[in-house]
Amino acid sequence: MASAPRGVLRPGSTIHRASGAGGCLGAVVLRGAAAFGLSNAHVLAGPEPVDAGATLYDAERRPLGTLHAHTPLLLDPEHVHRHDLAVFRVSPEVAVDPAIPGLGVPELGIFERPPKGTAVTCLGRGGVLRHGHVVEPECGMWVDVPRGGLRFEGLVAVAGADGAPFSVPGDSGALVVAAASRRALGLLVGGEGDVSVMCPLDLALLALPP
Repeated sequence: MASAPRGVLRPGSTIHRASGAGGCLGAVVLRGAAAFGLSNAHVLAGPEPVDAGATLYDAERRPLGTLHAHTPLLLDPEHVHRHDLAVFRVSPEVAVDPAIPGLGVPELGIFERPPKGTAVTCLGRGGVLRHGHVVEPECGMWVDVPRGGLRFEGLVAVAGADGAPFSVPGDSGALVVAAASRRALGLLVGGEGDVSVMCPLDLALLALPP
């Protein structure tokens, strides 16, 4: 039986690694004829050892591309992580659209830590726009993952608007942008109660080919 037609890969698309664990595509970046996707390392690679070149899949388990680079994640409670970032190379046959529906193409550049109160927006898995504001420009959090947890520092804490959550399960990897400028700020890592956290995007951009 033929598979369903493949949709366009865009921010908010669901992505999985071979184990079945997954999350959200944060951004699509074009470099000449090549396209790259950005998300969390715990989404695209996980804390288990994985080599560059590992295949990644869409929600229908169809290949999307291969892992290009990621920040290592260590299941050591004493180890402090400051980034949770990964880049994958999109297969040439996969159609892509870098625009965030309703917002356009985000501005990617050097990370600047947003001050408290900055209005922010993210596109979660399934294409749901969520709105909020920065409540802590620099914070830490323990993030539970299969087989343990990861200790993070240097994150940015965000609360949702009007008491709504800024993220829900499955939104890990979603791109957070400044609402006023559409400048990319970071990728969602996780949440605890009413507060979600994101990590700076700068290392992921440095991992991209020039």
